[in-house]
Amino acid sequence: MPWLDCAKADYGPYECNAARDGVARESIMVNPSPPILEIHGDDVTVEATYLAARLGLPVDKLLAEMQRGIVYSRVERGIGEDAGQLRLTFRYRARAWTVIVQRDGTLSEAPDPDDDR
Repeated sequence: MPWLDCAKADYGPYECNAARDGVARESIMVNPSPPILEIHGDDVTVEATYLAARLGLPVDKLLAEMQRGIVYSRVERGIGEDAGQLRLTFRYRARAWTVIVQRDGTLSEAPDPDDDR
């Protein structure tokens, strides 16, 4: 599956711009209401209680560990046949939660892409 890692330094600052891949930039809000995930261009926001549960943490611990830089994420934009999709991976120590956001906002949990190594 081809993916463009939007966080890697070897890509130029605009490589993750969906318009560059011929895909219109758009905002996606994933249902239910209120949305658990919002995407505006290359900015992704995940509802804290939802992410904390996926990583097995209480919300206050999630927020503290995010401030310390121990919880971090990677955003990859699909290219080729995967254009229009985002793969989001959130990590806390040895734990990870990976989700693919379809163009219509549908979420599909996915295996950790780094488990292939």
